[in-house]
Amino acid sequence: MHHGMKRIASMLQRLVLIATVTAVSSTRLQAGESEDALWFPVGETLTYHMHWGLLPVGYSILFTEWAVVEGRKLLVVRFTAHSNRFMDTIYPVNDELVCYIDPVTFLPIYLAKKTREGPTRGDDELFFDHQNKVARWVDHIKNRTVEYPIQADTHGLVSFLYWMRSQALTPGDERDSELAIDDQLQHFRIKAIKQQNIRLDGFGTIPSVLLKVSVDSNEFFVRKIPGYVWVSTDQRRIVTQMYIKAPIGRIKVLLHSIQEPEDEGPFLAAHPPPVLPHNLNLLKRL
Repeated sequence: MHHGMKRIASMLQRLVLIATVTAVSSTRLQAGESEDALWFPVGETLTYHMHWGLLPVGYSILFTEWAVVEGRKLLVVRFTAHSNRFMDTIYPVNDELVCYIDPVTFLPIYLAKKTREGPTRGDDELFFDHQNKVARWVDHIKNRTVEYPIQADTHGLVSFLYWMRSQALTPGDERDSELAIDDQLQHFRIKAIKQQNIRLDGFGTIPSVLLKVSVDSNEFFVRKIPGYVWVSTDQRRIVTQMYIKAPIGRIKVLLHSIQEPEDEGPFLAAHPPPVLPHNLNLLKRL
């Protein structure tokens, strides 16, 4: 049972990864548009709850905001995943992730993760140098650095998650793509299966498209298990539901709440980009 609960806990961190694989390349805003003209409202907060059968096992939160780093305006995406009290007694999980994205190219610049899953801890950073087509991964736990080649339009998992919301997939569509994940590129394949209505508490029925996600790697996924993801068919294209296979059964991930920014229109004009309260010096480190 302990081994089974450990596998459930690892699913918390995988929420972001699986939800990202619905697009294949980077995009650039059309001439005349500003970087504020994104396809989702900055300041939006998405909360998900996870269940193993009837038992809740944890939650995750995705949040976006603007930040200015050394005079450069960047989009910041923050992700957290936490086990609940029930799982804390068996296998505590506490994951934190932050990603800085160029809002014009929508390519990632920097990603940092701090994770705790049971006795295992992680602390790493991923730097993207698209101009020189190199990614640099720094593992602070094992004190090692890995550099590897990428393409000029290679995404990371978080930028991919949010870029996919600018794209629409219909049943029959298939995509293959590569993402820079930790110390290597990972090859993903997705297929849009069918449209379905997903009923969620507080939302009612949400028309969604079912996506089958698979990865051709035994290294990144400790357990190579295809994922099934439902994405809303409206212009927001938010992940509404997921089923993840595990030896003990299926882990169900459900959209729990959407917190909107104060105003999707004048919000940015009324709230200038904040200065970071901490100095990452991330641009100097590229």
